[in-house]
Amino acid sequence: MRNFLLIILSTYFLLLPCLSAANKDSSVTDPDADRNGLKDTSLTYALARLEVPKQLINIGRWGENTFVLLAEKSSQKLYLIDSSYNLVKTYQITTGQNNGNKSHIGDKKTPEGVYFFTHVKEDKELLPQYGLMAIPINYPNFFDRQHGKTGNGIWLHATDQPTRPIKPFDTKGCLVAVNEDVLDIARYIKLQTTPVIIVDKVEFVPLEFVKEEDQRIREFLNKWRESWENKNLDEYIESYSKAFKSRGMDWDAWKRYKASLNKIGLPRKVSIKEIKILGQSDDGFIVSFIQTYTGEGTNNTGIKRLYLEYTDDGIKVIGEEWTAIPPEDPAGIAEKLSEKLPVRVAVNVNGGQTAEAEAKIQTPEDRVQKKGKGPKQESAETGQELAVSIPEKQKTVGDNSKALNIAIEEFEAYAKKGFKARFRLVNKKGEEHKLQGRLAVIAFDDNKKALASFPAMELSKGVPKDFKKGDWYSIRRFKVVEASFGQNKGFKSIKVIVYSLTGKIIMEKEFSL
Repeated sequence: MRNFLLIILSTYFLLLPCLSAANKDSSVTDPDADRNGLKDTSLTYALARLEVPKQLINIGRWGENTFVLLAEKSSQKLYLIDSSYNLVKTYQITTGQNNGNKSHIGDKKTPEGVYFFTHVKEDKELLPQYGLMAIPINYPNFFDRQHGKTGNGIWLHATDQPTRPIKPFDTKGCLVAVNEDVLDIARYIKLQTTPVIIVDKVEFVPLEFVKEEDQRIREFLNKWRESWENKNLDEYIESYSKAFKSRGMDWDAWKRYKASLNKIGLPRKVSIKEIKILGQSDDGFIVSFIQTYTGEGTNNTGIKRLYLEYTDDGIKVIGEEWTAIPPEDPAGIAEKLSEKLPVRVAVNVNGGQTAEAEAKIQTPEDRVQKKGKGPKQESAETGQELAVSIPEKQKTVGDNSKALNIAIEEFEAYAKKGFKARFRLVNKKGEEHKLQGRLAVIAFDDNKKALASFPAMELSKGVPKDFKKGDWYSIRRFKVVEASFGQNKGFKSIKVIVYSLTGKIIMEKEFSL
């Protein structure tokens, strides 16, 4: 009876984390998620059935605050999964223009396999089309090189084209998402340790299967570590494939190198932690861990990766890599960049017409203001700053937002190198629910005649003829919008119109100047 109760209790606690995953709402779904096919439940249901993606042999200690990213090319989705196999978030992405696994440079395919993020590129290092942030991955990895694959420069990056991630299969091989999503994803990434697994379609296996695989590989790993630490060369080198290559050495050279180190009469200590075991293919695996090595007069800690394969003689190491722990913190960089969202501005050209251009928002520090005075404008003729009389607080003329899930905060209008309006579009529904759509900002005169719009677009009776020409938003928290109208042509009020993905007006708010 006691054994029976123990079985029942253990089964309950095994099921509990996975069942909780089934009740988690995907954070990237929008108000029209079901209609637009963005809401995903297949992965959640599979996890609840105690089935897991077959590549996720071991993604960290159960309940540990570690994550893995799983990109599915067929659905154009990127899943964030924690170490307890809970589906945390889902992001919409776009991948390579051509189907299939990447094999050579210029094939416009996204590679498939297990990869790690290597470093961070901020907007100041990037061309505009890469958005605010890019995080390159280590393609080609060891297995890729073994198969003769070529190419490089595969990144997870943002974009300056807000609608681009909605269009499937639209890159030259990279994983691309909207700015806000890339910044959010970065908060879960630790360089060189957080894996991203890229597959065409997720395949599931029973949890018991991966637990058995995990046990076999862990036993091999322990034997490898102990034989290395104890200077048992025969047992240690038995762990390696005769096809092994690393640091320019083959199996014979590696054996000689390790034998020379064993002759040094100093004790050796090898400890490993934060182990992840990931499937590259049916018979190929990558084991990643933090290794601390003391011996031969050295003491270092870094990230070790073993590339394993099943052979007729059992599991063997076919390649290995070591890298220092990077000092860069993607989460910290993402936080710094979170208020630097690219915006589209309307600029005056010949004949009073307008055209669209790209610009970065100005931070509050960029605008010099004095208490009791309005913002300042720099004269194009003299280069001097001119005070402009604009009230510190704008009055809301009309607002039909009521109990909506979206709001406009911190609205301000100012003149500096042209007339501009700036505000925050805020998601009131909560960070777990993503809101998406388009918006337009329109300037009116005293007679309610529309004089200019942001972005530049054709208007009819003071509203956009085509809402799809509006500025894109995709927010879990907020987006800073800065609308530029060129020179002030007698603007007396500014109206902000916010549309859903389907073109429904969900907010219309006007501010007097």
